[in-house]
Parts: sequence; C-alpha cells; structure tokens
Amino acid sequence: MEEVKEETKTAPVTRDALTKTPLPPQPAAQPKKEMTIGEKMDAMTAANPHQARTDIDKSISTYNGGTTQKYKWSQQIFNVDVQIKLPSGTKARQIICTIKTKHLKVMIKG
Repeated sequence: MEEVKEETKTAPVTRDALTKTPLPPQPAAQPKKEMTIGEKMDAMTAANPHQARTDIDKSISTYNGGTTQKYKWSQQIFNVDVQIKLPSGTKARQIICTIKTKHLKVMIKG
C-alpha cells in the first residue's frame, strides 16, 4: 500500500486580502552606526539651532602651535588652523578677515 502525502501550499502574505497584492521584500536590518561628535553636534543644532552646546570641547590641538588669551593655533606641513574666541551672539557678517602670506587679521565690525 502506498502512502499519499498531501502537499499544502501557503499563500503569500498580502497587503489586503481583497487585492491579493504581495508585500515588497523587507531590507535586512543593518546595525546602528555610532555617531561621531560632529554628527551629534549637527543633530543637536538641527533640533534646536538657537541652543549652543557647552559640554563638548571643540578646541583644536595645539601640540605644534600655541595658545593665547584671544586665540589658539596649530600647524601642520601644509596648513595652519586658528581658533579665535568671539563674543556670544557674533554673526558671520560682522567678521572681517584678511589673509596674507605672512599675516592674518580678524576684526569684528562695530
């Protein structure tokens, strides 16, 4: 006597039983990437652009440079970074910056 096996077919999952439209395949879940400090600051600024972050030190490394009361500077072979302390509320349009070969001048209008 032979055994007869019944095959059961399952219908694909549909959005709506009436339309019989199959669901599109779901992309594989990717692990969350840890945000860098810059990305975190950008996200905070986008959420509330009028609130400045004060808990992250954004100052440059002065290993090959120096620090004064008004600014910090650092240099590498091909570039120089200068970080200047500005009064709170200073707008970009208020800053006058002149760069020459051996001279840098930064002023605030007003």
